[in-house]
Amino acid sequence: MSNNKVLVTGGAGFLGQYLVKKLVDSGKEVSVLDVLYPEISGHRFLHGDIRDPEICLRATEGVSTVFHNVAQVPLAKNYELFKSVNILGTRNILEGSALNNVDNFIFTSSSAVFGLPSNMPANSVLTPFPVEEYGRTKLKGEQLVNQYKDKIENTSIVRPRTILGSGRLGLFSILFDWISEGLDVFVFDEGENSYQFIHALDLADGIIAAGNVPGHNSFNLGATEYNSLRTDLEVLCRYADTGSRVRSIPSALFRKPLLLGAKLNLIPFASYQLLLYSKAMYFDSENDWSNLNVTPKYSNSSALIESYEWFLQNKGELHSDNNQSVHRSIAKGASLSLMRNFLKLL
Repeated sequence: MSNNKVLVTGGAGFLGQYLVKKLVDSGKEVSVLDVLYPEISGHRFLHGDIRDPEICLRATEGVSTVFHNVAQVPLAKNYELFKSVNILGTRNILEGSALNNVDNFIFTSSSAVFGLPSNMPANSVLTPFPVEEYGRTKLKGEQLVNQYKDKIENTSIVRPRTILGSGRLGLFSILFDWISEGLDVFVFDEGENSYQFIHALDLADGIIAAGNVPGHNSFNLGATEYNSLRTDLEVLCRYADTGSRVRSIPSALFRKPLLLGAKLNLIPFASYQLLLYSKAMYFDSENDWSNLNVTPKYSNSSALIESYEWFLQNKGELHSDNNQSVHRSIAKGASLSLMRNFLKLL
């Protein structure tokens, strides 16, 4: 088997395209398996769904390393999709990898497996305890990877914090749009909770490096420079210089109505995202970066600024697109206009 042949599942997604470009640029022979078509070139593309065992078997043939990034994300709010993609799909690609004697399997998981830990850093929690369906299915994916340790020589689980970078949209499109128009953005209470991000370029470096670490490992990755959520958002507002400010709203007054709106699909947020927004959430990832021999380049604020700059430069061409991954699509819904007008009154 050629050590130069790698497979990226979800290579058309936001993170996947960063990963594919880095692998292609490094000289790897890259195959991409996705239901969407990537915007970048230089790779072999297989159009298919990881819920199909046959396409997974075909995609892993002759491959030395699999980077598994396909996931149904929280905004889907659909347990059956979470279950079929995040669990069944992960099992299919693991089975195909085992049958084809893949040497290395790297699974991109999520910090959502830790739920809402009362103690920080989150990775100090010995037993992950997800509090919603997305996190539970990602944890099940991790458990499946562990079950294949005797069939695949090297496995790594990579848990990133919230990902930023050029092209990152989804819920961030709301934040960037409001700031670009000089509208205030809000934090719960004082917003002094430490909230860690990670730039997709740094994460891609970490994921690729994990493919070179022998044995069975897990890595919790986030920016090594971060402040409170309020402080990092204030840095972005000052940079934007549009008059946008960070203002506080009392969580006791607004959290329940917002959670109800999320449950009823009236606002484009998942309940877990709203709950986490007022909580401290960060990893102590210095040792993991050191073990990967990778030095992250982006702080929280620099990642926010770069993501915002990309949004500004492309704002006129952006639109909701069912042929893009959720993280690369504009958040949509009539409720956003209502939220905007309501918050203007505060």
